[in-house]
Amino acid sequence: MTSEQGTGPIRRRPWEVAAESATGMLWSLLFLGLLALVAWPLGWLPDDLGLMCMAAVGGGSGPVADLYRTRPAGRRSGVAAIFLTMLASAGAGSAAASWVSPSAEDLGFILGAVMGLPLGAAFFVWWINHVSRRASGPPDLAGAA
Repeated sequence: MTSEQGTGPIRRRPWEVAAESATGMLWSLLFLGLLALVAWPLGWLPDDLGLMCMAAVGGGSGPVADLYRTRPAGRRSGVAAIFLTMLASAGAGSAAASWVSPSAEDLGFILGAVMGLPLGAAFFVWWINHVSRRASGPPDLAGAA
């Protein structure tokens, strides 16, 4: 599945990692929803959507963490790209929610950040593959003739 030595491209496609990340987030949110249904009659509901966002991002970060542990080249800049993608999508979500309803800025920010993780995970895989191809150099066309 992945490169064991930390050299060469990751043998997974960006959309596969994005789908795994989104699936992990959905399972995490489903668990939190069931927990809230059980806790609702007891009078406990989460007050802050930020905690739910952190739980969703934590649930969806598993595939990226597994790929990060394989120690591929360019992994630090790839993680920075994930955070920048999440921040950009959160800002776009906040701006869109502010345009619709000024009281929904926080919800737009959180939904943008949650949607930014699969995009960032796909970009992470693309970046690692791009760095490894660049490091290996151009293909040797002289030997093919």
